[in-house]
Amino acid sequence: MQATDFAPVHPNPQIRTMTMKKRRITEKRLETKLATILDRWAEVKTFREAGVLTSNRGLVLTFPQGTEFQITIVESSRRY
Repeated sequence: MQATDFAPVHPNPQIRTMTMKKRRITEKRLETKLATILDRWAEVKTFREAGVLTSNRGLVLTFPQGTEFQITIVESSRRY
């Protein structure tokens, strides 16, 4: 089963937009969707925007209390 096979229905419109029937989920697309969802709780910057020195895609989350987290997005396998 591939990630593109799933079509979950969710009441939250932000999560509902993550349903991808025909389009392959790429690191960039996942980064964008996660940033949109997580923006409700934290300041979100991509690794590039935050100046993180890596070739991976990912997000830096800074919460109002000052706590910071990094989420790295790496595609672990590819199905064609």
